[in-house]
Amino acid sequence: MDFAIIVDVTCDLSQDIREKFDIDYIPGHWALPDGSEIPTTLDWEAVSSEEFYSKLRKNPDGYHTSPPSVMEIYEHFKRYAEKGTGIFYTCMTSAMSGTFDFATSAKEKVLKEYPDAQVYLVDSRKFATGAGLLAVLAAVKRSQGVSLYDTYLYAEAIKPRIHQAGWHDDLAFTAKKGRISNAKAFMGTLIGIKPVGDFSESGLTTVLCKVKGEKSAYKVLLDYIGETIEDPENQVILVAGSDRREQALKYLDMIRERYNPREIYYTDIFRASGTNAGPGIMAAYYVGKPLSKDLKEETEIYERLSKR
Repeated sequence: MDFAIIVDVTCDLSQDIREKFDIDYIPGHWALPDGSEIPTTLDWEAVSSEEFYSKLRKNPDGYHTSPPSVMEIYEHFKRYAEKGTGIFYTCMTSAMSGTFDFATSAKEKVLKEYPDAQVYLVDSRKFATGAGLLAVLAAVKRSQGVSLYDTYLYAEAIKPRIHQAGWHDDLAFTAKKGRISNAKAFMGTLIGIKPVGDFSESGLTTVLCKVKGEKSAYKVLLDYIGETIEDPENQVILVAGSDRREQALKYLDMIRERYNPREIYYTDIFRASGTNAGPGIMAAYYVGKPLSKDLKEETEIYERLSKR
């Protein structure tokens, strides 16, 4: 039953969460405006959260991210394979990154050297904390004694049911970076409008509705969770924010009070995801009903709730 759970750096799992669930990760790369490059990590050691998002606002085109290379992923996998430890790996959606393809090539290299190695890869079809939640759910299964292969099957089955319920109030930045869909329809609206949405089939955050005012947005989001979540009392829920920590922590308390999940945690959105998603995200991630085709059902729910 001993196997490692590994994610890519875009998963946005804080150190506390990674230690709690024994999850490893592979850093990526962050290019700065001066042409230099440093690793992307899941901490704020290189730059504080406040400084990072401040610089990003001033120069959104000056910072770029790239995934680890095939060899970097291979070396990480190899450390486990040579010890006979199985590997469960998940990463951000292949619709937005070549990371999954790189991991597939790294797996092939590992298996040539260690033919008996057990390596299972899952394309999360999610971005940022959505992929992180998939790793957390796999870790819960592992703690229950579920085998590597059955954990892999579970992850494949559960990933279409991972929801994101939150707002993003800096759409211009994110639309420019290509990490959000249906944004143009909600840009240029009145100050105080909160665009809310969920994951698309490909893993893009998709804006589905707009709500006027923070208070109303919290209510709509909480009601949306209620109509889409399944068995909340037995769930692990993640809440994340990109330069919206105060609002996200308030949201977390609201979710805890209303739905009493088994566990709920806050995490920042770190540099790897934040560089492309930008500031302004405040969202919860949980398991619910399967996402509908083209988010038709989710759009109808949001539109109905926003008119109450």
